[in-house]
Amino acid sequence: MLKIRANINIDKMRLSFHQPTDLFNKLAEYPSDTYLNYQDFKLHITDNGRKEGSSKEPTKIIADVVLADNRVLGEFAFNDSAKYEGLCFFSFRNELLYTSESIVAYLDYVANALGLEYKSITEIELALDINTNPVPLIRKLIKNHMEYDMIYNGKKVTDSNRKIESYCEIYGRSREKLDKMPTLIFGQKKETGLEMKVYNKRREILEESPKKSYIEGWNGFKGKYMYRLEIVVKWEEFKKWLKYINSKDFNYQEEWKRFISSGKGEHIAPSEPHHEYIGRTIDLLEYDHYKAMLWLYCANRMLYFRNKRTDEKIDLADIALGWKAKDAGL
Repeated sequence: MLKIRANINIDKMRLSFHQPTDLFNKLAEYPSDTYLNYQDFKLHITDNGRKEGSSKEPTKIIADVVLADNRVLGEFAFNDSAKYEGLCFFSFRNELLYTSESIVAYLDYVANALGLEYKSITEIELALDINTNPVPLIRKLIKNHMEYDMIYNGKKVTDSNRKIESYCEIYGRSREKLDKMPTLIFGQKKETGLEMKVYNKRREILEESPKKSYIEGWNGFKGKYMYRLEIVVKWEEFKKWLKYINSKDFNYQEEWKRFISSGKGEHIAPSEPHHEYIGRTIDLLEYDHYKAMLWLYCANRMLYFRNKRTDEKIDLADIALGWKAKDAGL
């Protein structure tokens, strides 16, 4: 019998910072492909924002952070525009997210050296990888409206004949045949809302992203399947999580306490944006338990099921970890 395995990780993280007023102008002095040396890292300006033959001043500069061992930690986008005045953005290199190192500590060091202050977690992608295929069971639960309620985006789906808004099933195909198993897509109305995708990650790597084979090694799954339940969390939704974990009813782990900001009250994260809170919140994202609880919180806000007869709640974590229906219908 297959032993079910699951790993939680962050597959993408984009952060915003307040940048010093003079930083952009200093960087704009250098041509593209310039390496600026700092202690223990380099800033590689890959695009200085100047178009050949144009006299216009740049409004965006792209630069990689190169560590002492020549690995790229990620990419900065420094801005000097009305839309992003005083802000820059950083995205981690995907491969660095699949290591056991404290890459957030590297970024803290870089941010301090450049005089940056955290502003927000613009977007993260939380990935729950499992060595089984959850798609058939999720689809069966959606279809079995006689025995199971479907709670989608906080509301029970009461009309079984009405099209489910912001839900779709996507099939890949060749000219010869259609894929047997679809990718499931769940969303919310708001542009800043949660998004979720359930799909065959192993197939995606083989067919579209062979350079990401390191994900296979990180997971260590030896069986037939590697499926991913991936949730995109943007800042507006992340703030709801921060409010939730600072509520009186939430019991956080003892290890989280060292991330409470001294002198700011008993808060793990901001009740209002503050760079110290944000920095500590980002540090917490390196804990598997924290990531798992964030993933579950977001997943339950999007979708779960309830047995009409027994009132049993079945969430996506239950399904991922091998939940079996006692009813013959499933």
